[in-house]
Amino acid sequence: MVNVKFYGSLRQFGTSFKLDAENTAEIIRALTSQIPKLREFIQKGYFTVRIAKEY
Repeated sequence: MVNVKFYGSLRQFGTSFKLDAENTAEIIRALTSQIPKLREFIQKGYFTVRIAKEY
């Protein structure tokens, strides 16, 4: 289980999500398939992915 939190301009799409995913690609696929217009928003901006154990 993975906890995903959105900050800044991404918060318009939600704040916190719990997903059963094994890697970042799976997380992005899951979120963009469920949240309308998220893919387009991400493609237009610059965002950082932080992993708690590595950050």
